[in-house]
Amino acid sequence: MLKYSVFSLVAAFGVAVAAFGVAVAAFGVAVAAFGVAVAAFGVAD
Repeated sequence: MLKYSVFSLVAAFGVAVAAFGVAVAAFGVAVAAFGVAVAAFGVAD
């Protein structure tokens, strides 16, 4: 029972880390898009 509990805890932690990674990736994409928009605006100017 204890082994299963530890495994469950580790799995939950892994899912949390994965979710955090997805959030960071989404933020990175947003920042990149903002950078592209700024660059396009600079070129247009």
